Amino acid sequence: MKRKCSLLLAILFCLTLLPFSSLPAQGAGETEKTLDFQNQRTVTENYFVMENGDLYHGNSRAYEGQLTEGSNTYTGQCQFEKVEGISNVIHVAESLNQTLAVTEDGSLYTWGKNHNGQLGLGDTVDRDTPQKVEGLPPVISADISETHGIAVTEDGSVYVWGSVYMGDDAKWNPIWKKYTSPHKVEGVPAGLQVSTGGGNFTLVTQNGDLYTWGVGQNGYAEGLPQYSPVPTKILSNVKMAVSRKWSSYAITNNGTLYGWGENWDSSLGLSGGKVWEPTRIMTHVSRVSMDWYKSAIAITESGELYMWGFYGDRAYENHEMDEWSFSIPEKVDCGDTAVADVVAQGTDTLILTQDGGLYLWNIGPVYDVGWDLKQVTTGVMVPEQLQREPNPPEEPGNRPLDQKGIFDAEYFVDPAGDLYSFGDGSEKQVTTPGKVAYCDDDLIITRDGSLYLWEGKWVKKEGLPPVLKADRWKENGIAITMNGVYVWGNVYTGDDANWNPIIEKWDTPQNINWSAADVACGPGVFALVTADGKLYTWGMGPMGETGYGEGNPKNSAEPRWILSDVLTVQCDEYTCQALTEDGDLYVWGGNFEHRSLGMDDFYVMEPTRLMRNVQQAELDRFSGAALTQDGQLYLWGYYQGKDNDPQEEQYRLPEPTLVDTGDLRFTELAYGGTRSALLATDGTLWQWNIDGVTKDQLGKQSLTKVAEEIRMLGAACGSMDNFVQERTYQQGQFSDVDENAWYGANQQGAIQGAYELGLMDGMGDGTFAPGEYLSCSEAIKMASVVRSIYTDDGVDLTGGEPWDAPYRAYSILEGIIPFERKSEFYWRCSRSQMAYLFARALPEEELEPVEGAILPPDVSDDQTYAKEIRLLYQAGILQGSDAEGNFHPGDWITRAEATAILNRLCQKDARIGA
Repeated sequence: MKRKCSLLLAILFCLTLLPFSSLPAQGAGETEKTLDFQNQRTVTENYFVMENGDLYHGNSRAYEGQLTEGSNTYTGQCQFEKVEGISNVIHVAESLNQTLAVTEDGSLYTWGKNHNGQLGLGDTVDRDTPQKVEGLPPVISADISETHGIAVTEDGSVYVWGSVYMGDDAKWNPIWKKYTSPHKVEGVPAGLQVSTGGGNFTLVTQNGDLYTWGVGQNGYAEGLPQYSPVPTKILSNVKMAVSRKWSSYAITNNGTLYGWGENWDSSLGLSGGKVWEPTRIMTHVSRVSMDWYKSAIAITESGELYMWGFYGDRAYENHEMDEWSFSIPEKVDCGDTAVADVVAQGTDTLILTQDGGLYLWNIGPVYDVGWDLKQVTTGVMVPEQLQREPNPPEEPGNRPLDQKGIFDAEYFVDPAGDLYSFGDGSEKQVTTPGKVAYCDDDLIITRDGSLYLWEGKWVKKEGLPPVLKADRWKENGIAITMNGVYVWGNVYTGDDANWNPIIEKWDTPQNINWSAADVACGPGVFALVTADGKLYTWGMGPMGETGYGEGNPKNSAEPRWILSDVLTVQCDEYTCQALTEDGDLYVWGGNFEHRSLGMDDFYVMEPTRLMRNVQQAELDRFSGAALTQDGQLYLWGYYQGKDNDPQEEQYRLPEPTLVDTGDLRFTELAYGGTRSALLATDGTLWQWNIDGVTKDQLGKQSLTKVAEEIRMLGAACGSMDNFVQERTYQQGQFSDVDENAWYGANQQGAIQGAYELGLMDGMGDGTFAPGEYLSCSEAIKMASVVRSIYTDDGVDLTGGEPWDAPYRAYSILEGIIPFERKSEFYWRCSRSQMAYLFARALPEEELEPVEGAILPPDVSDDQTYAKEIRLLYQAGILQGSDAEGNFHPGDWITRAEATAILNRLCQKDARIGA
């Protein structure tokens, strides 16, 4: 059967012929929608809905059975026709020869080919005009395919019709049942949104679970049957799903886009072949559209466009097809255009803007994707943006704890912030410029966020805002700061006219205007991991260190995305590795004869999985090591690290090999080749010295205990006795403080107490602003001051630019705010955020329960920061804000209220019930 004409082709032929005045003007006859439709679509390949609910069809080259009569040959005639017999349309969907529309009262209409009963009209007769599907309650989501349709109604019921897969016979032949009218699907939870592709169905339930069934890309694990007559759950926290014939997508409440199915030409925006299970592609997505098999486009929550897959013409597939494809999502420069929806069709794409303009975007088989739009019409209905509550944030501890920076192969930081060396086998304190929060390979970060490099002595790296994480390779360095990512050293910036690389020497760190969760660098390559887990590399990779793949350029002056779902990255002289959230370890670069990557290939040109179930891995020049999630140690490569050693075979492990460490299990590794350090699950630190140890002698006998306890992330060593009066409060020193109010000196004295303890200051203009809401910056400062006084670390956090940057850095380096949650604490501070910060400012042992303490009745187990709120209640620091003891976690808190809580936090005898 030939496919019907596409509206996109009609537009191409008619842009110069069509009298736009024949369409209704923008805003004409506007109607108010009353139905809460899920995943509304108002533009398809051949149809668009105007703001007044009229449906239009581009009928050029129309085939018999599609609205108008005509031949199969283009005649040069072209116009858009209003679809008669239907009005007040709010949603339209179509397949090859079938169309479906829903009106604002929830009525469902279908038309087109009907040989399988896929129109749901009670027969198998084709229809040229829209016909209402009877017997359904108001519809809130619907879709149609070549062979069947699906809808969900306002009461959550799910209906299917057409040819439906029912299982297999004794010879494994599929059994199909034909429903010419809607058939209710039993045994599934209440539905919210549906979609269908080739032979399968997808259903998003009202609680956000995604179910799939039928024949096609159902997202079941590799090795399992891929056909199922029974709806099966494959994903949670989903707000919408979209299916095509060969692949499917789902978008979670948090905006994370998942894909599965066929991945021809990277049509899913992922590397590799077929994707069996839902796999994360990108984040912050609001809508996605795909063509029939080769490409897709996503709209982000901020209105940006990303595209991937093969967008060229199949006629060019033997002529440098890679020039017209993107293997991973690539951002499109849309200028100032605010995009509301897209209909992806390879070279021809429809763009619907947020002001109702409909445009053709013809990208063709070109080298660069340009933004050249041709207007089709105005006044098109803009679909409602689907909003769902985001998934609750993960509580600290749900993700692997990143303790990198608490020790390396030769140093460790004790609970007081002092640095100790154990490189020569003995423990001795090292003089540093201040209390240390982070150490790694000849660099330290002090608690005020200053970065120092070892150059025969500790030398501060100037020109940096407060630093949170850093890495260096000799002259090269990269750092995550409170103001973005900074880079210095020998930086590749492109090629000259003769293709010779241009290397610039950046002595002063330069902001590259990125943010990151982890960073690394080598002799010529830089790498960063974004907060959503994307790994980017740039620089020079002669041995494949940039990871761009065989046949691609090895150098790039701009960061390029090479891997997703990444937690950490590390670079060494020739090698790189990345660890994903699922515990997969990927490696790439120069493997050489040393097998430094634990593989057979001499070069590994792109990220390639080496191990699974890994919790941490590190590389050295010629070797690597990893800890599995159950704490076992693996080693590979030439771990002696000596060039041209005739004894090399005795010290080379060609693939990851388990090291027998007896009953010792580990949670953290600092690998340095022959000398390494390991943190055991019981908190003890061990040195692993294998210099001269042959591979048949590797084992527990090479381990020596260094320390019983080192500084753990978020640990604090100090005393409550440090909270003493530092200054004197004078009544009237703040002009807006009523000393007879509850917080005044003549009543509770909350402001006086917090001021005298040095915990809180005024506004700098002679006022205190007791009734103003507390900001997150102020709360972070208070928590940082509490920690600094408790530990007596003498850190000066004043004079920052902006003023709160040192306090924010200190709170992150001290573990008060987990690194991955730092973006949650801006603007005003809620009562729950305040409780979280204050509870983590002191060790949990300083928050022991008091007699008769109550728990807040309005804080449940799934409430964000519930643990910290309850800790403060049980310790007599919080008592609620009404007679029932309710906490009202989402309310704002005033500065005066914060002083009362601070006083009870830092003075145990002031706690309720003490």
